[in-house]
Amino acid sequence: MLGSQNPRKTVVFMSSVFLFALAVPIRAADWEPNPYSSDFGWFPPLAHYDTNLYVEPIEGLTQARHIAPHEFAVPLGTTVRFRQACDPAARVRWDGADFVAGERTASIAERTMSFVGTFLIRANITKGAERISNVCRVKVVNVPLSAVRVVSVQPVVSPVLAHEQLSNLMTMGYFFGESIAPVRFIRPMPRRGGAKANPSGDVETVDRFHTSINRSILFDIVTTPPGFEPLMEIRAHGHPSVTRSDGPIKFENPGVHRITVGPLHHEKELKIETYRVTILGHDQGAGVIPEGVPVTFQAVTDPPGYEDGITWLTSTKYGTATPVWGHGPTFTAQFDHTFGPDDGFQWLGVKADNTVINQDQKIRPLCELFDDPFLTPSSPVSSITFGGASDIPPIPAGFFGTASGFAGTINLSGVHLAPPGSQFFEDSGMTDTVVTRSGKVECPAGVGMPCNPVDIEIKDISVTAPAPIVVNGVEWLPAMGLSATSQSPGTLQADLLCETGGTYSATLPVLPMFVFARKSHVAEVDAGTRSPEDVEVRILDFGSEPGFDPVMMDLGSEVVWSRTCTPDGGFCANDPPVALDNPPFYPGHDSCGLIAPSDEVIATGDDEIVCAGGGCHGVASEHAHCVCRPQPPPMGRCAYTRLGTREVMPPGCDKCTAPAMAKLAIPCKLADGDACDPGHPCPPYVIAAFRCFPFGRCIAFYVCTGCMG
Repeated sequence: MLGSQNPRKTVVFMSSVFLFALAVPIRAADWEPNPYSSDFGWFPPLAHYDTNLYVEPIEGLTQARHIAPHEFAVPLGTTVRFRQACDPAARVRWDGADFVAGERTASIAERTMSFVGTFLIRANITKGAERISNVCRVKVVNVPLSAVRVVSVQPVVSPVLAHEQLSNLMTMGYFFGESIAPVRFIRPMPRRGGAKANPSGDVETVDRFHTSINRSILFDIVTTPPGFEPLMEIRAHGHPSVTRSDGPIKFENPGVHRITVGPLHHEKELKIETYRVTILGHDQGAGVIPEGVPVTFQAVTDPPGYEDGITWLTSTKYGTATPVWGHGPTFTAQFDHTFGPDDGFQWLGVKADNTVINQDQKIRPLCELFDDPFLTPSSPVSSITFGGASDIPPIPAGFFGTASGFAGTINLSGVHLAPPGSQFFEDSGMTDTVVTRSGKVECPAGVGMPCNPVDIEIKDISVTAPAPIVVNGVEWLPAMGLSATSQSPGTLQADLLCETGGTYSATLPVLPMFVFARKSHVAEVDAGTRSPEDVEVRILDFGSEPGFDPVMMDLGSEVVWSRTCTPDGGFCANDPPVALDNPPFYPGHDSCGLIAPSDEVIATGDDEIVCAGGGCHGVASEHAHCVCRPQPPPMGRCAYTRLGTREVMPPGCDKCTAPAMAKLAIPCKLADGDACDPGHPCPPYVIAAFRCFPFGRCIAFYVCTGCMG
């Protein structure tokens, strides 16, 4: 889940997997295919700049500049001015409109609509070998502007699939997305200034609606004559906001919002009342949401009075949460088998319209290894959001070889990293991130006080997307690695809560590199009809792409640690550790009694540990440790075989570190022989980004082979 706070973007990487796609606003025009390509998939220069076609304000009709709709109507005699945004080095040729002015990053043309009919306006952009055409159609209607009126306006929101058969991934998509509140019609009220009769003798009223904050609202508009709907401006509190082509509006604070729609001489008015929901807690007391028993949650609204309309949702990464949906001021649900079958990790949550509570167990039952001083947390990344509510920009137009970019959330899953010659990764499970710690964690101030902060720095990361994104009908497989640009240090801050341990939080800035491969090309590699070097790829490197700043990775908040190797924490080799960790620092071990005890049984030995249920094991080595938790019946992970690799960021890629076999953190049933088939949990193809040795970056293409333990 991503968010931002200037001057540096802040990103919270939840330790869970979910899928959520934001609605992409209607594009301004039809786009011709982009012939640009290169040996390494570098995206074209025009992708650095806005390439939208805009309509400037039209006197009496609109007050602001808007993205040009695909088709719209104007009265006979209207002069329409168009603005084509572009790269400063590009050339723009207009068809259907006369060029009137040029700016550094735009070309401006206009046309007076002197004849009735439909006219095509085309802006042709060229820069080197790249060509982009942006088209809109203007329908000229023989009516005066005064005759253009809005007949009706209806606010609408994207529907939710409110049934009990949703998959965990789908519920997590709703959980981490925007509000799930509907928009409801309530009784109309007299128009401002008192009730008055219109020419037909009816008293004019204002329609009223309500929904929660943080809900994207679109508007269904009907005009007379028809055809003027796309340019009907939607104004909030009298200020020009959007048209339907610009996308939805969203209110972040409770209140009554006056909306007017239509031409300035005949605005249609409505009121949207927004409220904020707060979940007060649950009937099982403060702290942990328990498994296996009904739990009742309660919520209130600000302002009060909207509680009966609250929509509830339950979600979990593993196991079940029932029921999925509910309504009203209280909601009772039960969570079962929510610990991961392989990683022993638990994530679950409850959502009420715009607000959530969740339980993200940070104690991982697989070995978190210290490679003096490498820290390898398991799967800290679950998604990244481009555009939308995030301050990370959308992927720009032109990036995928067409003028369309991408805005939305990409779901991610860890891929095992295995640096050559490193004994510490032999049994590291789903280690997908490597972070260095600069030195010892010392706490000179004593119990109840913060310890000295320690610098940390990311060294490697590899995650893939279980599902492709679709751009103009083409499926692209995403993966995320680390930019070759130098990374900045972050901070690990520990607190000493008892003589032998406490909790810690850790964040660090990350410059990621995103790779996108055309899915159909990967399938052709699998079929033997295309070589890996010929797969079309695109690279988005936050370290070199203008407008993409470092994001903040959250490696955990209030994670327990100990000075001693505690029995409930699991295996600790070489106790006490080497000089770097003297005094010792064992993440995941609880010597202060901060975690409620469990009835698990842990078997230990001199050289290895095997936890109850076989969920965690580790070969003894310096700084190794394990944390084990109860687990549901054994399941497997989606397994993949490498089809091939290719270099994507030269120079110096002598050896790509991509493993021949890979497993993703996606659970599947071991007895499921069709795990790779459509409708089953394992996607047929994925890609992953890896470090090359001695320099550079590479990607690997993988094909699903089934469900493996």
